[in-house]
Amino acid sequence: MVFQRTSFSTPWTLLAVFLFLTCGIGATGYFSYLDQKKDIRAEKQKELLAVAELQAHTIVRWRGEHFDDSRVIFNNQLLASLVVRWLHTVAEAPARKREILSWMSGRQQHYHYDQLVLFSLAGKPLLTVPEYSSAPASELERNWIDDAVTGRKPVFSDIYRDPASEKIQAEIFIPLLKPGNGDKQVVAVMMIRLNPELELFSLVRSWPIRSHSAESLLVRREGNRVVFLNELRHRRNTALFLESPVSNPNLVAAKAARGAEGIVEGLDYRGEPVIAAVKKIPDSSWYLIAKVDSDEVYASILERARLLGGVTALLIMAAGVVVFLLWRQTQFQFYRERYEADRQHLTLAQRFESFTRHANDAILLMDDGGRILEANERAVSWYGYSREEFLQLTIVDLRAPETMLLLDSQLGLAWSLEGVVFETDHQRKGGDCFPVEVSSRVVRIGDEWFYQSIIRDISERKAAERQLRQKQLELERLNKTLEERVRQEVTRNQEKELLLIQQSRLAAMGEMIGNIAHQWRQPLNVIGLMFQTLPEYYHNGELNEETLEETVRQAMDVIGYMSRTTNDFRNFFKPDKEKREFSLQEVLDQSLSFLTPHLHYHNVEISLSVADDMRAVGYPNEYCQVLINILGNAKEVFIERAVAEPRISITAWAEQGRSVVTIADNGGGIREPILERIFEPYFTSKQGSEGTGLGLYMSKTIIEKNMQGSLTARNIEGGAEFRIVV
Repeated sequence: MVFQRTSFSTPWTLLAVFLFLTCGIGATGYFSYLDQKKDIRAEKQKELLAVAELQAHTIVRWRGEHFDDSRVIFNNQLLASLVVRWLHTVAEAPARKREILSWMSGRQQHYHYDQLVLFSLAGKPLLTVPEYSSAPASELERNWIDDAVTGRKPVFSDIYRDPASEKIQAEIFIPLLKPGNGDKQVVAVMMIRLNPELELFSLVRSWPIRSHSAESLLVRREGNRVVFLNELRHRRNTALFLESPVSNPNLVAAKAARGAEGIVEGLDYRGEPVIAAVKKIPDSSWYLIAKVDSDEVYASILERARLLGGVTALLIMAAGVVVFLLWRQTQFQFYRERYEADRQHLTLAQRFESFTRHANDAILLMDDGGRILEANERAVSWYGYSREEFLQLTIVDLRAPETMLLLDSQLGLAWSLEGVVFETDHQRKGGDCFPVEVSSRVVRIGDEWFYQSIIRDISERKAAERQLRQKQLELERLNKTLEERVRQEVTRNQEKELLLIQQSRLAAMGEMIGNIAHQWRQPLNVIGLMFQTLPEYYHNGELNEETLEETVRQAMDVIGYMSRTTNDFRNFFKPDKEKREFSLQEVLDQSLSFLTPHLHYHNVEISLSVADDMRAVGYPNEYCQVLINILGNAKEVFIERAVAEPRISITAWAEQGRSVVTIADNGGGIREPILERIFEPYFTSKQGSEGTGLGLYMSKTIIEKNMQGSLTARNIEGGAEFRIVV
């Protein structure tokens, strides 16, 4: 019976679903925001590192180009010679001066140098191009001149601000060595003055991506201070003026001066939080800092966050709308079902009475004492009572006497388990018993509880069960008989197979005896000749002890060969008791030794190609028998078809962990109609009674059944090929 709800309760399930969707969407949005924030930061850091690497490479290249130019001037012996002749030859002085000035002017204009000055070793300017200033060398410049003279190599000064002109400049001091002087005497120093503001700082200020806060800084450490070398984007007139303590824990420039490299976060010179990439300029005291304001980085992150927040809110609203629609649909469905239930209730009540009255099973309603209160027509007709008599009975009156002991426990189970199904025996009015299946439970009518039992006559089922048990017993007896018959049949098949193997071996033995007889014929002739020569030696007086011993030795060698042939024959027919690893080379050699005399007699050419150390696992004597069967068949085909130049090729190699042996001949192949039948028992293609039809059948049985391998045959160009895989 299906119980219908009488009121519509609060949709806690839908509310739980809505809360679950809200939490899931919110969590998804939050974690998506974290992932995008991480990706944006990583992308910006990657961008800063790329910019820093690019600009550092540009600065290194700028310094390298000027260093290369200074080395060209340093190695210019012609210029050094002109300077020497100008300084020490009065007659040539005017001409040499003009040449030097012309060279300096051309160099200055071509390379856009700010100024070229030729200094004496004392720091006095000798020649200047252009001549806007010819002041003596400053103290810093004299120090760099001394370094160039002492080191005999160009010296690149650091960036500094000239105290007199307030210009930012950098200089290269190049010593000019007297040509042909073994002790490298310096005669003068050429100074190249560079303008970093025109070249270097413009390179530093460039930024490949549009940004309102990004910039690059060039700084160096001077003692306990970090000095900003270039003009800044957000503050003017700061080059070589702006400086900060190196100990500042949050300043990015101070962190760079303390040796930090890579991605660094902190404050810039404005006190603004920034993300920066720091790169040390090789062979200098400079640090390049590529930075961008954190606000600019996080602005895109916040924009993404707002977008994700909006999408998340829309999804939550959509989930709320869907849950609300589901709730309305559920409410509508509830009231519709209630209406249908009310409409059908009366019909069901009317049908229930008809159902119980005309049901095929007996239906009883009893009080807690077992007295029958109501019963359908089937129950009255089954038990043989009138309706009035039946309603005066109790359940005890319907039970067979031998089942009374179980009655109380079965009624107790019906009460405690809210229903129970059991089998028992009932009796009719006349006393005859019949088996029944009872489904009993308690039902509530009003405020009282009653037993309701549905009783089914299972006499036919019990009879069927008895017949089924009888059939099962008969089937068990049949199975036992069948097992014995199968065992006997298997034994007969095994005996038959052993007989086939023995027949095959006997057939092979007959052929092998012929081979041995052929092999012994020549040695016996040799022994006969030896003994025939002994009387001649005796009559001729040549029979002495040495001759007799030599003749006996030769005869014993021949007899030993014949004995080995007999041992090989005996070992071949000795059955292998268990599988073992064996050498394919040895088995192939043994097989050929049995057949070589006959094969040579019929002019059969044998070619053998075996890979090094080829091994197989199985029964070597049986494997040898298979080889002899196949080789013997090939020999007989050569004889039958009168092949002019018979040839057999044997090849052995390893393939996927298994041994493969192929035996190919040029005997014309196997006719297609019989190719698929050559491995069948008692099938032979030989004329008359020459063949038993067992050789190839037993060969396939040995390889595939006993050694778990495969034996196949196919036609190739000019002949047939057998393939053995073990």
